[in-house]
Amino acid sequence: MKRLFIAAIFCFGTVIAATADKPLAEEYFICDMCRWVLGTFRGVLVSPFTAVFFNTVGSLICKLRYERTVCEEFIPNMLWPFVLNGLNRVLNETITCKQVNFCKYPLLIRDDEKVYTYRLLKDKPPRKEVKLDPDDGNFTFVVFADAHVDQFYAENSEADCDQPLCCRATPSADSGLGLRNPAGKWGMVARCDLPPATFDYFLNYTIDELRPDFFLWLGDNSPHDVWNINKTKHMWGSRHIANVFKGKGDYGKLGRVYPIAGNHEAMPCDSFDFSKNSSWWILEELTEAWGNWYTDKCNVHFLIIAKETFKSIGCFSQLHPGTNLRIIGLFPLVSDMMNPYIWGNSTNILNVISWLESELKLAEENNESVYLLSHFSINSYFMAAQWGYRFRILIDRYANQIRGIFSGHTHEDSFEIIKSKLNEDISAVLHMVPSLTTYSQQNPSFRVYVADRKTFSILDYDQYRLYLNETSPRWTRVYSFRDFFKIPTVAYSSYPVAVAKLKATPPLFDRFVSNLWGEGPRGPALLQNRPSAMNFVICRLVSADLFEYLRCVGTDYGSDEYVFGYGILAKYMYSDWVYAYP
Repeated sequence: MKRLFIAAIFCFGTVIAATADKPLAEEYFICDMCRWVLGTFRGVLVSPFTAVFFNTVGSLICKLRYERTVCEEFIPNMLWPFVLNGLNRVLNETITCKQVNFCKYPLLIRDDEKVYTYRLLKDKPPRKEVKLDPDDGNFTFVVFADAHVDQFYAENSEADCDQPLCCRATPSADSGLGLRNPAGKWGMVARCDLPPATFDYFLNYTIDELRPDFFLWLGDNSPHDVWNINKTKHMWGSRHIANVFKGKGDYGKLGRVYPIAGNHEAMPCDSFDFSKNSSWWILEELTEAWGNWYTDKCNVHFLIIAKETFKSIGCFSQLHPGTNLRIIGLFPLVSDMMNPYIWGNSTNILNVISWLESELKLAEENNESVYLLSHFSINSYFMAAQWGYRFRILIDRYANQIRGIFSGHTHEDSFEIIKSKLNEDISAVLHMVPSLTTYSQQNPSFRVYVADRKTFSILDYDQYRLYLNETSPRWTRVYSFRDFFKIPTVAYSSYPVAVAKLKATPPLFDRFVSNLWGEGPRGPALLQNRPSAMNFVICRLVSADLFEYLRCVGTDYGSDEYVFGYGILAKYMYSDWVYAYP
């Protein structure tokens, strides 16, 4: 208490000193005072005693609602790191005292996004017209995301439980009351994840029936038991999916597989500490599971060839064999707004933005086409706004090379139009792929894309779904993009036409919203407030980054509490990118 009292006195003195005529940046004693005060508060608040107190009280409150095992893992391993890193960010004496102009040093050089935009776009080449020749032929590839395979899924368990994850044969607060909603064999449109057998069915169907040229696998493999802090259980989903692919050793059926990590590959979820060794085992495990399959016994060419690049930054860049198609996969944890370990300074973590720029420049020099794999969509709440803005500018600059961007994470069946910062031209379209898991109360879904074999331009895609309410569920082709919107092509110019049709045609908009979450109950719930639904959906479709989305929905932070919270986080926890110099 004595230290806090002294700190309060110094705070008062600092405020008085701020009224002095002499510039504060020149008053070194005020700088020292500011740093001492913040350091003192941080030392008191960020202490083992505070951690014990927070974890104890948090666990007691949590147990009023959830099972003991959930609370005892979730509070200390997930919630406390958020509080700890939040305090460290706000009470960072080096950055905060400089930002309030109490200190002259260190020199914080702002990485101005406007300067970045000018540097990238000042020499942007004119847009090249992509000419399609019907004689070139087509090829197909499957894109799936957010499988969230649950090894503990149990048929005839409770699907309507009062825990964070249901459809598991585990004790729960409502045990003994009888089953309200028994879990089915293939999954449930409920707060449940995907049974392993359903993923196996998906892979058997796509390989045996659809025979795609390759797969794009967009991450999030472990179930939503985010409180689980066990390496073996945590990695089970990623390894199971990999092993099912490995069991399909006929290369003629499998083609190639290009996987990226999702935010759920981190343990705890969304948390990756780049400054310590505590998190790097995740990339090592994924590299082992995904990068060492070149044996004579199994002809599965499961690609991440640049293993060292993947192990060091979680990304890969690979030419598809026998073509000039470059597939680039990104690591979401460097841009994850919910990763507390980058709140202190999220500036170009692991230099991934710089690495991506060099890979796109290489593609331009070699006249290559590019598919970009990003677990997060650019205007989502999860991609840190400053990172997403620079990603958007890179897409703008290298629009002549990029043929498609593919994302998951939201579990939504949608797309995102990315316009140039220079004009209204469309730089690219991001394809938002719905989930295989049912966790967002939806039916399992995946997409099959048709592309031109020479230019790799997307010609159309088919949306497939597994209707779990059927007695014997079968994968069903629900619609194609062209048929749904009654448009002749899927050229970039077609997407604004699709948005205009959604605005003008209520039945079409209703069907789009129903498809948004796999024809589950969330679509009809959203449509109960049609103006809000229209605002949410259209803004997601036409906003190229989080800044644009927040402006589109009507305020600096968004029009609802969910968006408001992420808006605050985007502005204050992820402020400007800066580089410090002593």
